[in-house]
Amino acid sequence: MKTIAKVMLFLLIFSLFSTAAHVEAAGIKPPITINTLILDVTKTAQASFDREYIWDLSKVADQTYLLLMPGQVFTVNYDVTAWVTDVIDTDITVSGTITVQNIGIMTPYITSIEESIPGAVITCDYPLPGYLSPGHIINCTYSAVVTGDVPATNTVSVYRQINSEGDTELAAQTTVPVTLVPGTVVNECVDLTDTLYGDMGEVCAEDSPYTVSYSHDFVGGEECTLVPTVNTATLTLDDLSTIIDEWTVEVETPCDEGCSLTQGYWKTHSIYGPAPYDDTWALIGENTQFFGNVGTSWYQMLWLNPRGGNAYVILAKQYIAAVLNELNGADVSIIAVTMGEAEYWLNTYTFDYHFTKDEKAIMTALASTLDQYNRGLIGPGHCSE
Repeated sequence: MKTIAKVMLFLLIFSLFSTAAHVEAAGIKPPITINTLILDVTKTAQASFDREYIWDLSKVADQTYLLLMPGQVFTVNYDVTAWVTDVIDTDITVSGTITVQNIGIMTPYITSIEESIPGAVITCDYPLPGYLSPGHIINCTYSAVVTGDVPATNTVSVYRQINSEGDTELAAQTTVPVTLVPGTVVNECVDLTDTLYGDMGEVCAEDSPYTVSYSHDFVGGEECTLVPTVNTATLTLDDLSTIIDEWTVEVETPCDEGCSLTQGYWKTHSIYGPAPYDDTWALIGENTQFFGNVGTSWYQMLWLNPRGGNAYVILAKQYIAAVLNELNGADVSIIAVTMGEAEYWLNTYTFDYHFTKDEKAIMTALASTLDQYNRGLIGPGHCSE
């Protein structure tokens, strides 16, 4: 029996060696296990800083000087704009935590943990350099003072020793965005006021540039006066200091000679608008019949279309404006003769009369002289419109 057992054991061993030889001869190799270093690196990054917003202010209008008759109204349009010119960040510090965990089966010799921000101070609860066994964790905190702009991202790098000569290599690395956490914020929102408009409300940096547009009516005062109106816009900052910008409109009311206005002014400043009413019209009456033109008033004549170059309508428009200018206080001595001649033609004929070529030339010449007066090219000068 012992002899049989020995024979069976010999055959089994021979079979195993034979199988291994065949496997190797067939090019089939047994699996090889490779130990890989696996480090899990996480981190946080916050930038704390003090921020100050720098503001500027502008106030502009579409007029600086107005020549107005007593009681004449003129609308001036203003724009007030506040905007942030710069944002200054100071005392910038980036800080956070770093965690390095060995989740592999190797035990590396960690030589250093380094931050991408120059000058960063890192403090860890694990002595470095040193071995980091599988499953062990290194917990660190770091802080770095930043000069210039806050970085958008922050990177941490972990290095290990790779041979007995002390050579090192990058073992792991991770990059995260930097979260901004402002500390003290100055002048993020400011108060805007205006001497004519009043309180324009609170303006914040996110609204920059911020514009308020408004209109203000100036009225002609007493004769022979020059009244400057200084209008001031003000930004009030957190420390109650102010930024101001001014705009001055001078309103002059002429003396005895007055000033003239165009027929375009008078046609829009009647009781029918659309511009503010000029009560000079009341001295004539918008609905009064214009000489012999039955069914056509002074106001309607101003709006009548001079189709085909109707000389009567062209002259009538300039004559009406000149009459209203005289009633408004403007000196018309320079056009007295012209007005008398114009009145003859307008009173003798009507707008639907068929004039000869020579008659049209005379009426057109009269209208041209009156137009020059109404526009201020001759006479006392032109009022602001």
